[in-house]
Amino acid sequence: MPSEKEEDTWTLSEQQMATVRRHLERVLTDGCWVCKKNDWIILAKLSGEKPYDPNANYLALPDSGPKVRITCKNCGNAAYFSSDVIGLNIAPSEVSSD
Repeated sequence: MPSEKEEDTWTLSEQQMATVRRHLERVLTDGCWVCKKNDWIILAKLSGEKPYDPNANYLALPDSGPKVRITCKNCGNAAYFSSDVIGLNIAPSEVSSD
């Protein structure tokens, strides 16, 4: 089970959630690509792999890293967005290597 500190590194802050919302407003102008509604759940917990660290002792690709998951409240369509592309810039040192 992850420690409390590890849990915090995978949970988005209010400021990061605001960054995600701004990004989604900019790129999802037509709403959900399945049902066309524009009502999303943004998971505050990151999914996926650790950020890329060329000095780490684990295998990671430069385009890997934590993802933000969103789900349409109307139809359940779900998608993942790269935290780096959104602009969260989560450093490898912020994420536990366990």
